[in-house]
Amino acid sequence: MKNSKKLMGLYIILNVLFSCTKDKKVLRTIGTRIDSTKMIHWGKGFYKTRIYYNFTYSGKNYKCSYKSNKLTRSHDYIYSKGDSILISFPISNPKDSKVLKKIFD
Repeated sequence: MKNSKKLMGLYIILNVLFSCTKDKKVLRTIGTRIDSTKMIHWGKGFYKTRIYYNFTYSGKNYKCSYKSNKLTRSHDYIYSKGDSILISFPISNPKDSKVLKKIFD
């Protein structure tokens, strides 16, 4: 009986500690357009795409880039100039934005 109380107490303490240490960032999601793209050679005929885009938040203009993790061939384009994308960024640091997905061409 004493062991179960000790285990339950330890479980509660660890649960409280881990829930307090999580960094909870408030994220903002907006849509923007791609300014330009660049194919980066990855090896053996595969490429990754670097996307350049800008957006305005709180009256400030931010220019950012994002490297896609998808490997493509030289003739396959996932992203191209003028495509609409959905980006997400923490309100505290809009420069740290990430591309979520392509909305439409």
